[in-house]
Amino acid sequence: MFKTGDILNQRYLLKQSLGTSQNGRQTWLAIDLGSHEFGLFWRWEKLNNVDWLNSLKLFFFQRSPQYVTIKLLAFSPQLQWSEFKLFEREAEVLQTLNHQRIPRYHASFEIAPKQVGGVTWFATVSYTHLTLPTNREV
Repeated sequence: MFKTGDILNQRYLLKQSLGTSQNGRQTWLAIDLGSHEFGLFWRWEKLNNVDWLNSLKLFFFQRSPQYVTIKLLAFSPQLQWSEFKLFEREAEVLQTLNHQRIPRYHASFEIAPKQVGGVTWFATVSYTHLTLPTNREV
């Protein structure tokens, strides 16, 4: 259903599938495009010991994008109500936890059936502790 390169919720770029089950569950490693920030700063350069206005240069800096884990649940006829409640409960519990070895809850959202093959999907997004190398293209 989903594939590498898809962008979910206009923010999360799917990079790698981490698992799929037959009962409509998928887990993905993705990049939070909202964490991809650009900024500007100015730097004076000295030429012959004089600060020159025309030597003012513009540089770009970029914060490394943040990896996230996205857990998806298809709301299909095969889904048991108890599975959906457990999915919701996991998101609630993650919101209350704060530990370096447990992914931090970031967001939840719904993907409309018209976007993905006529089935509603629910997603939970958690920050992972991975960062991208600076020399790697996003």
